[in-house]
Amino acid sequence: MQHYEAIYYGILVFWYILFIFFIIYLSLFHGLEYRRDFKGYYYEQIPSKKTAGQLSVLLYRKVIPEVITSIIISLTNRGILKLEAIDDDYMISLNNSSNLDKLPPSERFIITMFIETMGDNNQISFSNIHKYCESQQNCSEFLLNYQIWMKIIRKESNINNFYESKSSYSKIKFYKIITIILFILNIISGYYLIAGFLLIIPAYFLQLYFFKIYKRTRDANEDYHKWMAFKNYLTKFSEFNINDHQKNEYLYYAPVLKVKKIDEKLYGKKCYSLLDKAIQRCVRRSSTFNLG
Repeated sequence: MQHYEAIYYGILVFWYILFIFFIIYLSLFHGLEYRRDFKGYYYEQIPSKKTAGQLSVLLYRKVIPEVITSIIISLTNRGILKLEAIDDDYMISLNNSSNLDKLPPSERFIITMFIETMGDNNQISFSNIHKYCESQQNCSEFLLNYQIWMKIIRKESNINNFYESKSSYSKIKFYKIITIILFILNIISGYYLIAGFLLIIPAYFLQLYFFKIYKRTRDANEDYHKWMAFKNYLTKFSEFNINDHQKNEYLYYAPVLKVKKIDEKLYGKKCYSLLDKAIQRCVRRSSTFNLG
């Protein structure tokens, strides 16, 4: 009996060593970023042509709420939505002469969501967006529309493959299955070794680590660092020697880059900063209401 217990214990030791090997392997081949050529701290131009959704996926591996702000900025810059200042507030409304058929689905849905559903007479003020999710009904409606939009924008934003695929899940799954077998064997054999019970922890952590770890492709990694340097440029500099077209581009990408008060730097007004706060408040409150 002691002989079999010693063999079992030896297997446990090997299984813990294998866990360490897997962690090192995943870190090196699926987590360690490529060596980059770009080393600058500032980048003074748009690094690459991307939609706000694609940039969000590149930077964060997900679509963040600020993408909505960027889309509304783009729609106003292109004249599809009209922006008006009313006292201390701002109003966006649909330009009736706009052709919505040529817009991508994510932009059309934003117009439907904010102008038609949340708005009144094809217009809505930033203050009303800010106050919209103060009722349970509005929270539920906003969250449903937000989730539908997320599905649309994710589909549009995954056109470019910014991250390398991970091909080791079968090995991770095999490790987990054998761990469960070893755990059960520890009980039915009557060994009750602490090491046998604790083996569940590295198996769980390994699977979690596999799903959390990521590695950008070589080109995407280069692009990522240029965008972060461009963010430093937008954040640190107070004046920009650029034309109106460049200003509109900077304004479009700034919310996704999480650069605050860029509208004040570029145009001397904080209208889109107010919009961004209002949208994030709606996302936060609608999610909190539905969790409760």
